[in-house]
Amino acid sequence: LPDFWQVEYFGFNNPTAAPSQDADSDFEDNRSEYIYGTIPTDKSSLFELWIAPVTNQPARKKVVFDPRWSDRSYAVQAVTNTPCGPWLGLSGDIVDAGQRRTVTDTNAVEAVKFYRVKVSKPWP
Repeated sequence: LPDFWQVEYFGFNNPTAAPSQDADSDFEDNRSEYIYGTIPTDKSSLFELWIAPVTNQPARKKVVFDPRWSDRSYAVQAVTNTPCGPWLGLSGDIVDAGQRRTVTDTNAVEAVKFYRVKVSKPWP
């Protein structure tokens, strides 16, 4: 993790600043919090993903996640039947509203479908 980020949230020489630590006990380690852009010392600061129906369009689902930052890349992926893969990129309508992004799966016809968001942040 970048030194400036660790110092901002943990001060100097704090063992809870290590990438594998979960300082706020929210089940996300510091490395993930850095990549997501969440606050590693605030349990309520989370990267959230949820699925919502599209009104009157049963073959579509909204994949919604928050927060979204301009200095990160987001790849929404989906797989059917088993979360073991292969995961495929999801293309669909994208709507950004502040820190929230909604991607509409225009082909959500399977009985079971799993979604994930791969987040990446260039190293400073």
